[in-house]
Amino acid sequence: MANILLFGSHELYALPSVLSDWIQQYAQQGHSFIVGDRKGADSAFHKMLSSLGVQNVTIYAMDKAKNNTYEFPERQFVTTYDNSTKVVEIVDKNTESVVYTIENVEKEMDIPGNRQWYEFRDKQMINDCDIALCAYFGESKTVDHMIQILNLLNKPCYTFNMNQ
Repeated sequence: MANILLFGSHELYALPSVLSDWIQQYAQQGHSFIVGDRKGADSAFHKMLSSLGVQNVTIYAMDKAKNNTYEFPERQFVTTYDNSTKVVEIVDKNTESVVYTIENVEKEMDIPGNRQWYEFRDKQMINDCDIALCAYFGESKTVDHMIQILNLLNKPCYTFNMNQ
């Protein structure tokens, strides 16, 4: 069965019924879903998955989920910082293994502004998925970047344009 990444624009709070139909069909076939923990499209996908009774959902989060109203299982990536070496380690909480290292971070407070850190979760979701469904307005640097990475990895991404 496939792992299906669901993502979209941060300013999106409602999803079209056609997307619900796709998700319901995939869920009935036994596929699983990966979703982020942000507001906007992530929250809308959480609500849709819950309303459809979908169980095969994993929320990906840095440190602790900011948004998981429906209490789906989480995959957390914990951040540690070594002040003496200026190294950030991202640890998979489930396996307790270091999955990513960022060097030359001067201060701990700089971590959330570090591009490697804030893009890690999205790249991990992309690496773990087989296909993706995207709902967006067509103007989002983050969404465009995720679609670009999916294309580079030859992973199908079905986009639902919300401008129509």
